[in-house]
Amino acid sequence: MPTFATLMSFAPPSLALSVSSLICTAPMQPPPESGPPITSIPSEILCYIFTLVPVSPRTDSSPIPVVGPRGSRVLSGPWIFGQVCSQWRALALAFPALWTPLTIFATTLTAREYNLLHVQLERTREAPLDLHIRFAYYSGKEFDTLLHDLVNHSQRWRSLHFEADGSRAFQSEAFSTLGPDSLPLLQELVFGGTRADTLTKYDFFKDAPALRRVVLGAQGGAQVWPIVLPWAQLTVYKATYPQPAKHFHILALASNLVECDIDGGYSQRDDISHVLCTLPKLRRLAISKPSLLRQLRAPALQSLYSVGPVEDVLAFLDSSGSVSTLRELTLSECRVPTHELLDLFGRTHGLIKLAVDPVSPLAFNKTMLSAFMAPDCLCKNLGSISVTDFKDELDRHAFADMIASRCQNLPGIRRPYFVGVYSGRVRMKTAGHRIRELGMEVELMTSRLGKQAVRDWRGYSNVTRERS
Repeated sequence: MPTFATLMSFAPPSLALSVSSLICTAPMQPPPESGPPITSIPSEILCYIFTLVPVSPRTDSSPIPVVGPRGSRVLSGPWIFGQVCSQWRALALAFPALWTPLTIFATTLTAREYNLLHVQLERTREAPLDLHIRFAYYSGKEFDTLLHDLVNHSQRWRSLHFEADGSRAFQSEAFSTLGPDSLPLLQELVFGGTRADTLTKYDFFKDAPALRRVVLGAQGGAQVWPIVLPWAQLTVYKATYPQPAKHFHILALASNLVECDIDGGYSQRDDISHVLCTLPKLRRLAISKPSLLRQLRAPALQSLYSVGPVEDVLAFLDSSGSVSTLRELTLSECRVPTHELLDLFGRTHGLIKLAVDPVSPLAFNKTMLSAFMAPDCLCKNLGSISVTDFKDELDRHAFADMIASRCQNLPGIRRPYFVGVYSGRVRMKTAGHRIRELGMEVELMTSRLGKQAVRDWRGYSNVTRERS
């Protein structure tokens, strides 16, 4: 039987916990001779299962995870584990990593929630903390008191998400005690909300030795300006500055970036024609204004998300020397002639994952589908294909024929493992059934759900790729 460490080695990179953090202080109990099979599961395996149980979302009115709006007093995970049986309760209480995500709201923190959050904080013991703090135009006594208590545990902060609503900035007297040695474990810093804020008082982040991931502003929302950070040590940078010069000033200092998302850069007042920034370690890039690619070089790039026209994409890949190394390409809101797309796909022959969100005229027309038809097809290594069809113009059966042609195990042509079609009001019906019968993961969505799934392609809010 494989060891627990071996099982954990197959966990997805997005898992919020690593093997080293799955430490349970509960004593190992021999399985009972009689009883339900679940009682025979070893404690370590149960702990691993606990970490995979999705937590019900926190609503705007409660920082404690609940089952639903009608069951606001019925707590969800990790609290719910203690309601199953005494063994699970003892295990959950002895597993500090379950309790480390803490969320506090300025305006709605009740006395009951305040007490529960204090209990949760105690159960974390010495484990690293993941905090989500939402400020508002006013705050109650419970919020201010709990915020001071959390600052006293700043040595354990692993991730910190600030969110500002209304007219109140992020400044708080509680943070005045933080100094150069206050944040030894902080790896992730996120600023979001609905307003821009001045962060000149927050100069203590520049001394965080473990800081690697930062998000400055919510996607499509307000910017965060200004802030001093240890740019040279960052590996993930996402920001919403409208000024291109601000982005490039930061990128020039952040040569170790592995992932970058430039949401903004639309301002025409900055002249950056003389700027040329090289990011030698960058593997994933998302950009809202493709013309900014003229000022970027990314020789190690493997994944690109681009919004709008694609005429600058191929030139960027050529100048970066990453045409043949690109593995993932997502084109959002692209309005380009078919021949330009064919030229792009013909050059990026190493693609494994392709997602296209075209704006009329339809990108995947008959000419495009024929070009992807095996055996003489483009992108022969393609394993994941996603396309939007919100105007219901796609020839569904021709698309199914193209997918089927690539599933014949032909030499040199990879069999797809995922196909996604996101349509308007017309379902895939028979064509979708044909694709499902090919034995791959298939995602067929319409209307609202499909548009939400496509918005998630960018992954702006997905900051934590891997926790150490």
